[in-house]
Amino acid sequence: MWWALYLVFLQAAGYALVSRLARHRSRLEIAGLSACLGPGVFGLCLVFLSMLGLRPGRAEVLILGSLAVIAAAISLYKRKGNDAIEPPEVQRPSARLWTGACLVAIAYGAVAVAADVAIYPTMEWDAFGIWQLKGEVLAKSALAPRPAYFENLNLSYSHLRYPVLAPMMSAGVHALTGRLGDDGQKTPAMLLYLGLVAVVYSTIRRGSGHLAAITVTTMFADLPVFFRYAGSGTAEMALATFYGGSVACLLRWWKQRDWSNLVLTALFSACMAWTKNEGQALAGINAGIFVCLALSRRQWAQCAAFLAIVFILFSPWLIYIRNLPRTDEDYTGRLNLRELVSHVDRVPVIVRGTVRAMAKWIDTGPQRLTAPWGMFWFVLAVVAIAGWRRFQRGEVVLLWILLGLHLLVYVPPYMVTPWNLQGLMNTTIDRLLMHAAPVGAMLMGAMWGPAD
Repeated sequence: MWWALYLVFLQAAGYALVSRLARHRSRLEIAGLSACLGPGVFGLCLVFLSMLGLRPGRAEVLILGSLAVIAAAISLYKRKGNDAIEPPEVQRPSARLWTGACLVAIAYGAVAVAADVAIYPTMEWDAFGIWQLKGEVLAKSALAPRPAYFENLNLSYSHLRYPVLAPMMSAGVHALTGRLGDDGQKTPAMLLYLGLVAVVYSTIRRGSGHLAAITVTTMFADLPVFFRYAGSGTAEMALATFYGGSVACLLRWWKQRDWSNLVLTALFSACMAWTKNEGQALAGINAGIFVCLALSRRQWAQCAAFLAIVFILFSPWLIYIRNLPRTDEDYTGRLNLRELVSHVDRVPVIVRGTVRAMAKWIDTGPQRLTAPWGMFWFVLAVVAIAGWRRFQRGEVVLLWILLGLHLLVYVPPYMVTPWNLQGLMNTTIDRLLMHAAPVGAMLMGAMWGPAD
């Protein structure tokens, strides 16, 4: 019961915001964006309360959740009848059969992730040693005064300076159930997965139609990397979801240049920064792209507003960690020109390792450290070659730029890592590519669509 109630709170928190900001969208897209943003917004509220010295307990979560439900109910009443309706498409019987088969496959993916969330304990080492350990710390102690955990170098393996949004989402479950451990701590991942699938479908359908959307979404929803990490208890699902949501809203803003999509893109970007260090880099890419697009049309106010929202929301964590000790797990402190130049010889190894991981179709080898990708990236390459005329579409160019920058941003950390490069890539590259998968899926759908 507590798990279900928590999911209601998360969805309500997202809907209260999305329904007021997301205009001219279908009900499915509204629900998907709400599921993507809700866990992040609710988690940030708990983080800020914790920074004020208020440990998230059952009473605090119930009060905050009740306020979210009331706000969502008011938004639902005001929005009634204002949802955009997707234009109908004439489908042949074969297309309807294909849609049915795709829905069955998507349902299989959802069941697989739900089983990992609800049945299996936290088995992934990073999930246990980094994210869920922090979740239990945050459930027992407020961030102010600072818990001794953050000063304990014996726990450096848990990345003491990592942002705490994903663990705080798990801490909310602990607060409601009154118990620590595996009892529902991975619950938010199910909502994030379903929301991301809905957003990917809606984004592709709007530009390329139902058939392209349902086909690409099925490939995306059933990626083996989701079966391995989505319900594992790591922060990978959260980062992939926030990034996918930010790109979907950025695309809408790019076409409409409206304040509503600006705020949504900024909120998703702030959630990314609060999730992982990689999320901070991706938020920086979003900011750079947004600034370039806004300044190209002299939209000074929108440019300043976007940067202000992201900075104001994330700056409390930068202030919080300024005196925390740095360890070998802190790659940010090693990102300097001297380290990069001295390890430039690693670049070919990094490129080959990334390409090899993207081309992995099935599990091979005795260790099977990385998850296979099936046909996903291969199909993207084929569609890009076959649909080269679609590069004249601005949306396609923007998505390719985002994907390229996303992959490039992982090169510097691999260059300066103090650990064995090949061993580190074997255990992390599939998770990094998982973050890029939503953009890959949207790009695949955009390349499928008609040329302008």
